[in-house]
Amino acid sequence: MATVVVYLPSTANQFVAWDDTRYVTDNLRLRDGLTWDMAAWAFNTDPAQAVGANWHPLTWLSHALDVTLFGLDPRGHHASSIALHALAAALLLIALHRLTRRLWPSALVAALFALHPLHVESVSWIAERKDVLCGTFTFLALWAYAVYAERPSLRRYLLVAAALAAALMSKPMAVTVPFVLLLLDYWPLGRLSWRSAVEKLPLVAMAAASSVVTLLVQQAGGAVRGLDAVPLAQRLANAAYAYVVYLVTAAWPWPGTLVPLHPLPHAGGAAVSYPAAAGAALVLLGITALALAFRRSRPYWIVGWLIYLGMLVPVIGLVQVGAQRMADRYTYLPLVGVFMAATWLAADWAARRPGRRRAAVVAMAAVAVLVVLGGLTVGQQAVWRDSFSLWHRVVSAYPRCAAAYVNLGRACHDAGDRDAAIQWYRRAIAVDPRSVEAEANLGILLVQAGRVDEAVSHLTRALELNPEWARAYYGLGLAAARRGNAPAAVESFAAAVQCDPNFGPARASLGAALIQAGRFDEAVAHLNVVLSARPDHVEARLNMAGALIGLGRYHEAIEHLRQAMARAGESPLARHYMAMAYEGLGDEAAARQWEPAETPGSTP
Repeated sequence: MATVVVYLPSTANQFVAWDDTRYVTDNLRLRDGLTWDMAAWAFNTDPAQAVGANWHPLTWLSHALDVTLFGLDPRGHHASSIALHALAAALLLIALHRLTRRLWPSALVAALFALHPLHVESVSWIAERKDVLCGTFTFLALWAYAVYAERPSLRRYLLVAAALAAALMSKPMAVTVPFVLLLLDYWPLGRLSWRSAVEKLPLVAMAAASSVVTLLVQQAGGAVRGLDAVPLAQRLANAAYAYVVYLVTAAWPWPGTLVPLHPLPHAGGAAVSYPAAAGAALVLLGITALALAFRRSRPYWIVGWLIYLGMLVPVIGLVQVGAQRMADRYTYLPLVGVFMAATWLAADWAARRPGRRRAAVVAMAAVAVLVVLGGLTVGQQAVWRDSFSLWHRVVSAYPRCAAAYVNLGRACHDAGDRDAAIQWYRRAIAVDPRSVEAEANLGILLVQAGRVDEAVSHLTRALELNPEWARAYYGLGLAAARRGNAPAAVESFAAAVQCDPNFGPARASLGAALIQAGRFDEAVAHLNVVLSARPDHVEARLNMAGALIGLGRYHEAIEHLRQAMARAGESPLARHYMAMAYEGLGDEAAARQWEPAETPGSTP
């Protein structure tokens, strides 16, 4: 209940221009919600079919279910994430209590997990549904393992494996769970042995398979950075520094320290100096040495510490994925280890000298900490209110982060402010002349503004930076169409579709250009692909009508026009096509009735 209340402000937040579009609002696979075809796509392991350079089928099913239930109303999507986070916290409490038989320390760990502001990014960012879903199944796996350890059996082991499989199919962060279970064998279960290690091998095999699929998908999506982009020395420095910064932020999560994106130096971030990295490494070694020294008297310390260190390994940057140096969302599961160690240290301190005073001090301190954390969590959700608040926060921390300016440009464009969007894209290019996304997006907006020659220079520059950038070809197609060069428009739009077959606007524009070129059969084929994914695409349906008229299929054209007008009204182009269709059928009276009062924007 506390978790739900604290996170209620998120239900007023919008989708943000950072993966929410790619994952949900612009994802053609989710347009029809949860269907068999969508489910088959979600479980497809072909890297070429992946969206977002990840393989997490249960996460896709979760998003699709939300689209089925709530459409594209962000309130419902946020409510689902909040409910999953609350469920994860409850399962963590149940699992820890079953493992340790101690209620109040388990409850405090779960409350810290539920209310810590470092976790706002995972809960309030709709695209991070994979975090809360993975957390839910991970803690379910811990509870199932606690039940299995009490009385091992094949059925109970299969429950553990099923929960782990679900966690891995939500986010591959769960690959370290077999390692966590082995640590729990040491404490609190006290059953660590060669046999307990061997029984983890099937789980390790599952984690390894998930790792291979994830790596292949991320490589195919271009998310994995090579050593030329981020050298090994820099990766090691970033890793050591991030481990310590996460600890400091967990202890002192003041709003100024919580930034949605911490970019690498080449993306506008700050480089970690080697002295700072060496100092961080010494801190890590010191804590590890102390935990080992007290492993007999305080075994929870070494277990919690190793859970923290181990669960961060997949995202600590040794394998660099994306352009971020670190991220708050990466702490969603690993900080549970820190919370366990700190809570049991406090509980043991209170228990060593029996008496109400010391227990009361610990209880009051715990309540005070949770109240403060809850308040900070409420405030942090405002950062995720919309795209503008999100990216202005990043810009305030990293003024040379081109990605922030690009996303501010996208947000302005979505809001209908083209001039402001153009200025943000120019700002992105000023801080990073190699920003292919800024060049391409600026070029598209300049075409729409009628500044075709200037647009072509930016679009050509984008292709020099990345010859496979679909949006740059799309922009060149728009420029060619503006100039009345139908063959060049067809060529550019076709190149965009070849680079990204799921790029709906490019395929719809290709259909329109093929109509202009008189290639009606090809236009119908491409427009069918668009309409099968987006039946509500009015422009594609109008273009389909134009292509069908060109083929003499007048009745089909009329049906498409009726559907388009039912959604968007009787535009001049729709009326013109309707008049042409009835004229083709020989119904002159109906054709005159539909003839528009003004000249339509385009004709077959």
